Amino acid sequence: MYDKKPITSNAKTPDLSKMKAVVIDFKTVIYIELGANEEEARKRYSTRGEYSKDLIKRKTAGVK
Repeated sequence: MYDKKPITSNAKTPDLSKMKAVVIDFKTVIYIELGANEEEARKRYSTRGEYSKDLIKRKTAGVK
């Protein structure tokens, strides 16, 4: 009567023991590869939304 749903995703979760935690602020922690630069990761995280904001500005500026 109650059958389990089959797993449809082949995605695997990353092994966090092989990654380094980088604290962004008191509520945010991201994980990067062990050899990656922490400052570069913080910079990329802080600018992650600017690309989509620029696209939205360009689309709305062209609409009349």
